[in-house]
Amino acid sequence: MKKTKPQFYEEFNNKDSIIIVSPFPTYKDSKMKNITGVSTYTYNLVNSIYRNSKSASQKLIILSDISDNSKPKSLKNLLVIPTWDKKTLNPFYKIHQNIDIFENANKILVHFEFNMYGGIINTLLFPYFLFKNQHKNITLVLHQVAEDISSLGGHIGIFNKVTLKFYDFFYKLFFKSLLFPKTKIIVHDKILKTRLINFGCKNEIFVIPHGLGEFKTEISETDARKKLGLKPNDFILLIFGFVAWYKGTDLIVDKIKEFSKKNPNSNIKLIIAGGESFNLKDKPHYQKYYQNFLQQIENVPEIIHTGFIENKKVPLYFSASDLVIFPYRTLMSSSGPFAICLSFQKPFLLAESLVPMLDTGDIKQIMEEYNIKKSDISFKILGNDLFKKLSLLQEDSQKIRKIARLSKKVSKIRNWEIISQLYLKIINMNL
Repeated sequence: MKKTKPQFYEEFNNKDSIIIVSPFPTYKDSKMKNITGVSTYTYNLVNSIYRNSKSASQKLIILSDISDNSKPKSLKNLLVIPTWDKKTLNPFYKIHQNIDIFENANKILVHFEFNMYGGIINTLLFPYFLFKNQHKNITLVLHQVAEDISSLGGHIGIFNKVTLKFYDFFYKLFFKSLLFPKTKIIVHDKILKTRLINFGCKNEIFVIPHGLGEFKTEISETDARKKLGLKPNDFILLIFGFVAWYKGTDLIVDKIKEFSKKNPNSNIKLIIAGGESFNLKDKPHYQKYYQNFLQQIENVPEIIHTGFIENKKVPLYFSASDLVIFPYRTLMSSSGPFAICLSFQKPFLLAESLVPMLDTGDIKQIMEEYNIKKSDISFKILGNDLFKKLSLLQEDSQKIRKIARLSKKVSKIRNWEIISQLYLKIINMNL
């Protein structure tokens, strides 16, 4: 039986159109909803492609997830179709149906991270989805490539070492099942490409850094602190993004509490600007972790926890902060909060687990140009290394300004306008 094709679909059904499979934000009461790392990333990428498109025929068809207030939306060269629900079994069935409707659209950009399409059964169906569309020109964006499952025990709620080793085998096997010969792969950091190669990937792998520049609002540090009720002489540390085990926020909370007891006159304050993880909030092990975290920070005056903050308030917290810290236990993906930190041209300190991100070509080159060593902008989670680094930075404002200059230069190179053009070049490429 021939599929019914609504009239407004026809103008999008051409060989230059790009089908994008990804979560996508919605708006309700003038507020952005359905915000996740991937949905926000796709939103910024699509907006940049849409604004800078030089081809009238290159239209964008977004097959998005179904969320509150999501409905089909058609603009000049953009069509958003709420298609799949991660709570249903096999959301790819609906995605297939819509791909088939646009039979002339040969280019597909697919985003993937674990739990994005649902639980373990839906995740295991993802390779079949790619296989079924191998006749198309597929570009796969892998937002996560952890080294192994063992490094993510607390994140997935598994602590038995034997069980983790068992999962390690199937984890690598899963990635191998994604790597069909004609599929182009995009990752955001060199280390993620290296891991795929170690898994046996022989595909074309392209490294495109996380795009920057979606936040345009500017506010001075003084004004931001006034609005947030922060003291002018406080040294404000910021941790930004969803609270999750792999991000190590709980580790820093313990260190701040211990440090404050020993140094009651210290002016160091910590802002944790983020709430529950959208992808994990329904998981029992995560609910337990998050509740323990809330208890951990209760009645600690040196720590301010905001919960989830809307995009329009994000500039307030970055402008008010002296230093952004990333105490990650492990590196499993490119850090969206790190990209936002660079967007605001803020100085930062990375946990040692994130140091491999600094090997990506553009930032590595700028570090060499500014004579910044990895040890200058990283710290060891264990011991007192963080506070030693903080003490040095507080005493030498030149060092903080030097790191800020690094962020500023990277922000210009990784602007969404540049990043989106790199995407188009790869998407339009035929292997």
